[in-house]
Amino acid sequence: MCSIIFILVFSQSEIIGFPFLKIEVGARPVGMGGAFTAVSDDPYAVFWNPGGMGNIRRNGVSFHTMNVFWIGNYTSGTAVFKIGKRMSIGILGGVLSAQDIERTETGEEIGTFNYYDTYLGVSGGYLIFKNFSFGTTAKFAYTKIHDYSAGAMLMDIGILYVLNKYVTLGTALQNLGTPRIFYKEFEFPPITIRNGIAFNFYFEKNHLILSADLTTNNRGEIGVSTGFELRIHTKYEVMEKFINPNDISGIFIRGGYRTGTGEGVGAGFSLGIGVEYEILKDWSFVIDAVSLSHGFLGMTQRASFSILYEPTKERKKRSRIGRRRSK
Repeated sequence: MCSIIFILVFSQSEIIGFPFLKIEVGARPVGMGGAFTAVSDDPYAVFWNPGGMGNIRRNGVSFHTMNVFWIGNYTSGTAVFKIGKRMSIGILGGVLSAQDIERTETGEEIGTFNYYDTYLGVSGGYLIFKNFSFGTTAKFAYTKIHDYSAGAMLMDIGILYVLNKYVTLGTALQNLGTPRIFYKEFEFPPITIRNGIAFNFYFEKNHLILSADLTTNNRGEIGVSTGFELRIHTKYEVMEKFINPNDISGIFIRGGYRTGTGEGVGAGFSLGIGVEYEILKDWSFVIDAVSLSHGFLGMTQRASFSILYEPTKERKKRSRIGRRRSK
């Protein structure tokens, strides 16, 4: 099986298409420099590592939007629901839309045309053992440019392993699937293998994550991503002078650095922030934002909005685990 995957990923010298699938989704993962494979503990696991689906603690709905340089806008969304203690299912979708100018062979403008990329999919994860979970995402990707269109079925496969209370490991194989014929040529999806590690540290009610990813794709490119996330609990006297702790339960500061290509060219820094509001008992509303550098191509900005649900007993259990880990 491993040999088959290796051949599929690294033997393709043909045209690599589906460029919109290279665009990373979610302000939180992007804010951490894309080093999210071993984290994958929120609804965006369906995009990054479906193996994390089996270990998700909170049901949630997330919406993501961004500007894609001067090209257009990219929006995506996902919803994840737990079924029992070991299984989670999810749905996902995204659309990149833009408009361009139609010209004659001599360069004369004769009008405009729209084009878009879109995908729809389902995801599922299962906690096989106490510390090991497996997941997969199946999606249909479709592109239409002027009078040309093409689609293909793709799949992501991932695992997440909690080595101990401090270290988590993750691996994901993304965009494995069929080629498509677009404008008389075969295009292959951008198959990517992601391997990640995350370190978790607890300081009273605060939480620090340090993470790193190593990625390889079927163009032979290798990338390294590193990132961090610091969650600052707001229910301290010094914080109460500035914010209302009854409304805001946490503030997040994120940063990262990546090599490789992603969408855009070259390496880039990212810096992100987030705020979590308690809107109802067991319900939270999270706003995340990030700015990402793409070298000479400039900056892109992303924003994510999530509504998350976690029963009080589960939240208290997680809090106790965090306190024990901090000792």
